[in-house]
Order: sequence, then C-alpha cells, then structure tokens
Amino acid sequence: GNNSLGIDYNPNTNKAYVINEKDRTVSVLDCNVPNYSPFLKYFNINTDTEHKIEASIPLDYPPFDIAVDPNTNKIYVLHQSPLPSVSVIDGNNNVKLNISIPVGTNPLDIAVNPNTNKVYVVSLGSNTLSVINSSNEVERKIDVGKRPFSVDVNPNTNKVYVTNENSNNVLVINETKEKDNRKIIPLPYHSEDIEVNPITNKVYVTHRLNNSISIINGIKDDSIKTIDVGKEPRSIDAGYNTKDVFVVNRGSNSLSIIDGNKDTVIKTLKIAGERPYDIEINPQIKSAYITNIGDFGGVVNVIKYEEDEDYKYIQV
Repeated sequence: GNNSLGIDYNPNTNKAYVINEKDRTVSVLDCNVPNYSPFLKYFNINTDTEHKIEASIPLDYPPFDIAVDPNTNKIYVLHQSPLPSVSVIDGNNNVKLNISIPVGTNPLDIAVNPNTNKVYVVSLGSNTLSVINSSNEVERKIDVGKRPFSVDVNPNTNKVYVTNENSNNVLVINETKEKDNRKIIPLPYHSEDIEVNPITNKVYVTHRLNNSISIINGIKDDSIKTIDVGKEPRSIDAGYNTKDVFVVNRGSNSLSIIDGNKDTVIKTLKIAGERPYDIEINPQIKSAYITNIGDFGGVVNVIKYEEDEDYKYIQV
C-alpha cells in the first residue's frame, strides 16, 4: 500500500501484517512459501512471487504502528490522529472489530505480551505508558520519562522496557512486582527504538544520531556495552527463536546482524531502495521483511539469507 510504515509477524500463522498510512489499510502477507535454496537462482526461478497478499483490511484512521498477539491472533493497530487510539483486527478472518481503545496523546509505539495478552502503548505527548488488558480496556496509565519513544516487553520475565528520548535512558517496569518495580538504566546517547530478545534476555536500543546501539543485560538490567552499526539505525528485530539481532540502518540502506552471544556485528547486508523503516524476521524461511518509505514506499523488501559453513550470514 501507500507509505508502508510498521510491520509485525505472527510465527504461529506465518503471516506478516503491514500498515499503509495513506491508504488507511493493513496488508496481510502470506509467508507460507517453500524454504529458499540458493541453487534455485541457477534455474531462473523468481521465488518472490510466492509471497501472496492475502487481504487488504480497511481502517477508519491512518495507522502509525502495529503489533500482533500470536496466541490470540489479534492484531493491534496504533493511530495518532484524529483520535489517539488502538483498533483491533481478528486475524482469523481479517476483519476489523468494532473496538477503539483511547490512549495518550501522540502515541509512537506499541508492544504485546503474548503470555498475559496485555498491550503497551507509549505516548510522547502525555509522557505515559497505557496498559491495555485482554478485555481491550485501558487498565491503567503509567507516568514514564520525558518524551517516551519506544516500548517492548519480555514475556518470560514480564518486564516492560521504555526508551525516553530526551533523558538518554531506559525505564524498566517489572509487572510481577507491586512495589519497587521501577528502575532507570542510563545510556550514553539519545535513545530511540528498543527490542527485547527473550532467548538471550538482552535488550537492544538504537542511537540514531550516533550510529550505534546499546546492549542491556535483562537479568541485572544494566548496560553491557555500546557497539557501532550502520548509519542512522532506525529499527531492530530479534525474530522468534533466534539469538541474533537485526538492525535496519536507514542512512546507509543496510542491515547489520549482531551475534546475540558475542555482542558483535557479524555481517552487513544490503537493502534495496531508500529509507528503510521497519523490520520483521521470519526464521522459518530465513527472510527479513523490511518496509521502505523512500523510493519504494509501497513495497516490502525481502532479504533472503543462508548461513555458510562458519555460520556467517550470506545474502542470497
């Protein structure tokens, strides 16, 4: 669709969901395609055509971000205007439900805890974190730092992580505790996107202005190290059941792959087009799905990869 922004993936159904801001739609991408083999290129087979757009779901308002609960197969779409709210789609039949959940002003990011079926929304304009329960009601609004930018949750520990753009830190909220459940982790630079890898219990934060990311120990909730990536890192994804982390670098049109054990960049892959925006990893068919708001603003770029004998990623 037109001006494709956010993307999220359901590993249980092997489908991806892409929001199209100007069209006010959600594109449903069927990812149930055969495993890619590098030998196919010798037979002149275009495997990209095997990805199918299953449906285009109309929305009432322009979408800004999206998150999927793989256990309930519900898709949550974030809207900034005219009303800051979250709408809900039934992934079983691709139908938008008659639900509009109000959140704080200027919402920027949304995340789901599939173990509790709770949804979290950070709102930059009101400096709040909205907690939405399984009944699609705002359970509470939590005051966070100034200008919260991104949110993610570790379903194994029920910890919620929020970046605060102006404060150069990450706020940790432990949902398993009623008291003394907050901790602030200082970081060296202006912080934006955040991603939790529950496999390694590490948290990754982008520093777009400094071309780097910080890595946080999710057990002690303290910073481990900061490493350089490509130019203007925009978004991160760890995928499901993978230790490695993928970073989209908008300024250099590249994808940095980080070894989740060694905390080092092990490979950089090229991204077609201009201004890549969001990413989702599909480890089932070894593909990275990347939305693009530049020259190819109406497409999702698919990067297929394999691992060589040294388990280093190679782009195919």
